[in-house]
Amino acid sequence: MTKNMFVYEYRYDGKLRDILIVDCGIGFPDAEMFGVDLVLPDVRYLENKKGMIRGLVFTHGHDDHIGGIAHVYPKLGRVPMWGTTLTAAFANIKLKERGIKTLVTPVTFDQVLRIGPFTVSFVHVTHSVPDAANLIIQTPIGIFYHGCDFKF
Repeated sequence: MTKNMFVYEYRYDGKLRDILIVDCGIGFPDAEMFGVDLVLPDVRYLENKKGMIRGLVFTHGHDDHIGGIAHVYPKLGRVPMWGTTLTAAFANIKLKERGIKTLVTPVTFDQVLRIGPFTVSFVHVTHSVPDAANLIIQTPIGIFYHGCDFKF
């Protein structure tokens, strides 16, 4: 099962107003999943909320965080996307392979993105792929720290 696609929602007056997506990874099948090559995120929840999706941000370039984008992007609508330089390059290769012309915009660690009511800052972290980031997501109701991957 894929676990690396997160949806942050901002609700005001009890109504859903804005959505920020973080990552869009593939999952890897287990031994009981005969004939399955990869597992894609289930985005049915977002189907009738396309107009509320303000953007998608990637944390790093591993397939369990970017691998589903070429399969899922057509279902999301015209969503702007961002990632650090290497992460954006990896994701853009996947999009181009499927003939998708929309590209992930590269960002640097000192950039701050304003995506609807969300403000996203990138925090450089050490990981097994360069250019990995955790995120600080500021919203009108609080601040969230989104860790991309961690191991104990």
